[in-house]
Amino acid sequence: LVDAEIYQVSDSMEAIRAAELMEFGPANLIGGKDLQQDNRLWSIPGIVNVLQFNRVEGLALRLPYAAEDKEGTIRRWEAALGYGFLDRRFKGSALGRFEVGGREPAFLTIAAYSGLSTLFRDAQLYSDALISLAAVFDRYDGRDYFYRSGASVQWETHVLPRLEVGMGAGWTDYGSAEKHSDWSLLRKGVYRDNAAVNDGSMLSARISLTGDFRTRMLVAGRVSRPERKPSQLIPTLALEYQRMELDAGSWDLFIPQFSLSNDVDFGVYGTTEYRIEGARATNRLPVQSLLTLRGSEIGLTTPFRFRTADIGEFGGDEHAAVFLDHNFGRLPLLWMGLPKGTFFATEMWELRLFLAAGWTRMRPATRDLLTWDMKEARLPLVEAGIALNRLFGILRLDFGHRITHLGEGGDWFLGISIEE
Repeated sequence: LVDAEIYQVSDSMEAIRAAELMEFGPANLIGGKDLQQDNRLWSIPGIVNVLQFNRVEGLALRLPYAAEDKEGTIRRWEAALGYGFLDRRFKGSALGRFEVGGREPAFLTIAAYSGLSTLFRDAQLYSDALISLAAVFDRYDGRDYFYRSGASVQWETHVLPRLEVGMGAGWTDYGSAEKHSDWSLLRKGVYRDNAAVNDGSMLSARISLTGDFRTRMLVAGRVSRPERKPSQLIPTLALEYQRMELDAGSWDLFIPQFSLSNDVDFGVYGTTEYRIEGARATNRLPVQSLLTLRGSEIGLTTPFRFRTADIGEFGGDEHAAVFLDHNFGRLPLLWMGLPKGTFFATEMWELRLFLAAGWTRMRPATRDLLTWDMKEARLPLVEAGIALNRLFGILRLDFGHRITHLGEGGDWFLGISIEE
């Protein structure tokens, strides 16, 4: 009888949890929600996802939809339809990710798109909804936009248990976007003009090899243990080919790229995570393809990113960067005698130190193509800082300083990190 009662309570709790995952209430009308049933997931947008604002489109409508099926042949599908009332353009995109079977699971992703994109690859730190609110209330619209349309196909699989291969190809048309609005709810003045790009088209192909040597857990009966000494080693090698047909001319180029991430355990003294990355183009690059040092904006960032550098501040046709992040854990904070409590250091906070260095080079032919005032970090950009991690369990407060005073950006940073 006791066992039967336990099973009934467990089943009831599971049913309640399943019902909650499928509820869509008034609060979700604003922020949206991911609905989940068994292995299926549906992303339903809210008002902040549907209504957006920027200086190119003015008020814009977006109708995004996404769904996943963890066991289906179609693993994920996405679709979006939008319209800008000032640029008077329709935008749309569609994506499908398929499991294509074989000895090892393989995945095929097909995408098509036509719409407004941000200029630099690392500019998508925050949602369009957050940027819209910043523009409406404080006239902040720091991103630069251009029109991008095209299609791509990507195939990936594991050729060995710890080696993943990815291959893809795509075609893209580029077009410059113009500013159409200076409106803001609370501020007077004007937005800066939108940066132009080198209009034209590009045909690209890419192949990558990624090793995954992260520690796995071995389970024997009810006992689980690491298969070896803890590791987070992930090396990646990639080669990208691009065929440019732009208003500045026609040319071909290759971009070899690499990255390496891992961590080192120093026992009682903490753990150091590191990431090394770099790339070099064999020919000149237009502004929409520049290799940049990953920056931050409006006081928000992520780990392994330059806090004191703005997005698009440093770049060129080759770059390299090293990131170090040492986690001392709770021990130094315990030594400070901080009181115990739900959100105090002795419960969950961590003390971290971070250091980053990066450099870029730009050949004269690339500089001749620039439509954006970008700087080189010929003398490596170096910054260091301290962070309190796991504030309220999920946030991180970063305080950083630019040691080499390059460019015109600020030498200090105080902001919130969003853990990757």
